[in-house]
Amino acid sequence: MLSVATLSIVIVALLGGRDIEATFFPGSSRSASFLNSRHHFRKHPIDMPSVSEKGRPQQDEKAFSPMDMKPMLSKDLKQLRYVGLLVDTFARVGQRRPPSPSKTKHVRLIAISVSPYVEKVRWGLDLLEADATSPVYFTEDCHPPGCCALYTVKASNDQASQSPMIVDPEGKVLWGSDAILQHLFIDNENTAVDLYPNEIREDIIQFERDLGLRLGASARCLAYNSLLDPSKRYYETATKVLCNHSPWIEKLMYKMLLYSGKIAEVMSKTLNVFDPQVIENSEEQVRQVFVELSEKLEQAKSASPDNKEVYLMDTPTKQYGFTAADLSFAALVYFLLRPPEMGPFHVPLTDSPPLLVALHRELMNTTAGQHILKVYRQHRPVHKQTRQMVVRSVNQNRIPWKGIAGTVVAGLGVGIVLLFGRTGMKPPIG
Repeated sequence: MLSVATLSIVIVALLGGRDIEATFFPGSSRSASFLNSRHHFRKHPIDMPSVSEKGRPQQDEKAFSPMDMKPMLSKDLKQLRYVGLLVDTFARVGQRRPPSPSKTKHVRLIAISVSPYVEKVRWGLDLLEADATSPVYFTEDCHPPGCCALYTVKASNDQASQSPMIVDPEGKVLWGSDAILQHLFIDNENTAVDLYPNEIREDIIQFERDLGLRLGASARCLAYNSLLDPSKRYYETATKVLCNHSPWIEKLMYKMLLYSGKIAEVMSKTLNVFDPQVIENSEEQVRQVFVELSEKLEQAKSASPDNKEVYLMDTPTKQYGFTAADLSFAALVYFLLRPPEMGPFHVPLTDSPPLLVALHRELMNTTAGQHILKVYRQHRPVHKQTRQMVVRSVNQNRIPWKGIAGTVVAGLGVGIVLLFGRTGMKPPIG
């Protein structure tokens, strides 16, 4: 049996495929200052300028770029690869068959399947696969947090560990949900889906950045705080949620780490997820974003002719409809709003932590919350019969027949030697 210490290397060294796109994630001093700064939330509402606004000051790009993982990876790659050898024995990477002859370009999505940042990319890929004018289809590699790094590090040639990550049809590797979604829809001419209209493209990109930093990081902090409660009351729920659709060997590894307390220990050190002040600030931030976006939607609704449906980038003079802004907002908090379309990733409310249940009921009654449910209902590709999204994965479990056969043969050989050694008989030869 592998030791907990050996298995914990993946989590402790890398925290694996954590969706670190919110950038403050890896336990830096900036992480604590961001989450503990109450006034930051009030002074920096989500930037929602009118389309005609010019000359907006540029944000510091360093604050939004993915953290450089190379220094952390360089000292831990050796141990990581040892664990990778074990996982490779029992898990495999597969590819779906094209759903139709017109789907000729395959994208591999390496993912923590339950991650809201992954859902953002998955939603975009589902839109492309559902679009008859697009040649794109995809396969999702699902993994628990930590184990995901075994695949992202390899795919990126040791450059990054974070998830989501894609390998596009040309073999280009990208990570970070903003960068991936923009690559799929801005750099792609072979689709009729326009999530980034030219006229407001920069506004949408800025909105995505702000939303990822403010809402994404805060909501995720609340989720980890609730699921990884030191009482271990919700560890079984955490296992179901975080290991959804993963290979059995990775589920086993993650469960061992979880119940050993290693994962909670790492999350406490890197994110302060058990600090009451951090949790209070995170709740405040989530509520503040919903207040701001509810007001935005209500104002657009009142200015809309004939009281038509509105979307986040609509203005009093022009309606843009569904864009990446709506997709991003809905995806980042799907686990709080629990839209029926995301059924494969939900656990019953009775099995959910009280904080998440309370937030679910509260946010459901806001204009922004209802907008999320509408966006999922009207724009999320789903199965025609179940009306739920489909996890586009393949069986990732591997039975190592050669290894098993080798073990059996070796065992028989040892048995024969012991048998004849004890009885004094000579084995028949010839």
